[in-house]
Amino acid sequence: MEYYKMEYLEKNLEELKKFRLVFYEKLIEIIKNDDYDFERFNILDTRDGNKTIEITAGYDKYRLNSLYSPEKEAKRWAAKYEFNNINASVVMFGIANGVFARAILEKLQDDAVCFLAEPDINLFIYCLINFDMRDIISDGRVYLFVDNINFENLYFTFLNTITDVMLPNQIVCTYPGVEKIYKENAERFMFIIKNCYGVQLSLGMDINSVYQRVIENTLKNLRFIKESNYLTEFIGKVPADVPVIIVSAGPSLDKNIEDLKRAEKKAFIIATDTAVKSLIAHDVPYDVIITKDVKKSDTHLKNEKCHDKPIIADICSKNSILGTNKGRKIWNNTSNFMCRIYAKYGLKYTSCMLGMSVATDAFIVAELIGAKRIVLIGQDLAYDGEYSHAGNVANHKYDEINGIYEIEGIYGDKVKARGDWVDMLQWFEAEIAKVGSDVDVIDATEGGAKIHGTRVMKLSDVIEQYCNTDFDFENLLYNMPPTFSDEMYKALRKDIYHLKTELSDIYKYSKEGIEAVDKMLAILNKNKMEDKNGGLSEESEIVKKNMKFIEEQLIYEIINDYMETKIKSALKINMLSKDEVENAKFSCELSKEAFNAAIETVDYTMPILEKALENI
Repeated sequence: MEYYKMEYLEKNLEELKKFRLVFYEKLIEIIKNDDYDFERFNILDTRDGNKTIEITAGYDKYRLNSLYSPEKEAKRWAAKYEFNNINASVVMFGIANGVFARAILEKLQDDAVCFLAEPDINLFIYCLINFDMRDIISDGRVYLFVDNINFENLYFTFLNTITDVMLPNQIVCTYPGVEKIYKENAERFMFIIKNCYGVQLSLGMDINSVYQRVIENTLKNLRFIKESNYLTEFIGKVPADVPVIIVSAGPSLDKNIEDLKRAEKKAFIIATDTAVKSLIAHDVPYDVIITKDVKKSDTHLKNEKCHDKPIIADICSKNSILGTNKGRKIWNNTSNFMCRIYAKYGLKYTSCMLGMSVATDAFIVAELIGAKRIVLIGQDLAYDGEYSHAGNVANHKYDEINGIYEIEGIYGDKVKARGDWVDMLQWFEAEIAKVGSDVDVIDATEGGAKIHGTRVMKLSDVIEQYCNTDFDFENLLYNMPPTFSDEMYKALRKDIYHLKTELSDIYKYSKEGIEAVDKMLAILNKNKMEDKNGGLSEESEIVKKNMKFIEEQLIYEIINDYMETKIKSALKINMLSKDEVENAKFSCELSKEAFNAAIETVDYTMPILEKALENI
């Protein structure tokens, strides 16, 4: 990097080290490894004596700022955002040289929060070299997210920071022009933010309770592992000429649900949990149910006629649904807990990134098992009049936040859709584009939104043309032994019972860690970084060792998200001081809070685990 002008880099890095230490360490690793590329960037002088950047994207060149006065341009842009400063929050895509971020920050009071997300690590480093970013780096209102450093933390941090009272006074904006340069990243960013809104609304802003449910469901669902299979085992088991039909609960399902009867044992039929009620009402056969949510309503699966059906689920799916269901459990989860179990016993598994709904999950499942033809029905992603679901169900959930949009219909007309459905539509189109010609995706919904990349056909024609090979999933499944043999399950059962010991150890090591932290703070309160006996470094090693022990435990994979919700101050990574001793004190307080969170989590988890063990 020596050949670049280092006017500001050292100063900016020093500020990052003071205020965002974890972020700094990751960035330094990238810089040391020369893992960056500045070929697309060029510095231009502006008439007011400042600088801007020109970015080459394909055959086009984009300037990030006005060539006259970047600051004046930014203030004019920011002036269009009017909001009450009480409980204000801003989410902005694109940081670049910080000019537009500053214009927004100037309008915010001290109690506001501002999420800044930079989609290009190369641009971020380039700006650190050529611009003074210290005021943004040190701003206590700012949460900083940069691709390849901590962008994946945006979702979790947003959910745990933004409260329901902030929602009415929320600004989501983009650094002007950046969305054109980084189109895919911009779409990803908006997907994350809109999904956050959906989660906030549907869960009543109570992410804490969600992770409580994850713990509760996972521990209670452990008893189903003995008689279960993993999705990976079904790869290649559905013949290539047998279509996979995904049945969703959109209002158009009422139009062709009777046709589905002719596909029995001629296709692999996956019913989303919300569609099961309609299928039973019409006496329509299906092969497997798919469910996902930790807090899913039982309403759709109350009927006894579906209780013996196999069910595809996550280990943390709602326990009352899995408990009522007597069919074989097929795990499709991305849980680190389950991955560690399968890895320990030498079993084949795949940790796949699932979609945003049970329907998108079903699509991923079809892909994973090797489907060559996927047929969508009831996947309207739009209203039919006032109805959102089959069975004349009206639902206007999320309208106030997500809004109602006019989009292209399957027949070239215009249809109305909720904002979250538009997000799902974009997800389907992106996923279909990704699989390309390897998978023939047919939209046999016969209504709703146009899903680009699909072939539109009537379901009756699909069945006539493609459902010509006998396929009995029930026979396939019940001739397939459970994943865990009796011998393997005996060993696994011991591991499960050992989770109780792990919780007790976490409690013990957390108490010990807090004692070590308190000793460190006693030394630091004397304004000393080290005492004569080396006590500070000694206690520091205990803290590190104990935290590492906690994170290595198997049960940590179940409780870690809930623990993180309890570490409130740890989420504000920007509170470090310029004073070395104060920084050390702050690190101690974070460690102490982490240990206290572990103790709280153990107190919550232990009685649930003890109750769950009674059924294992």
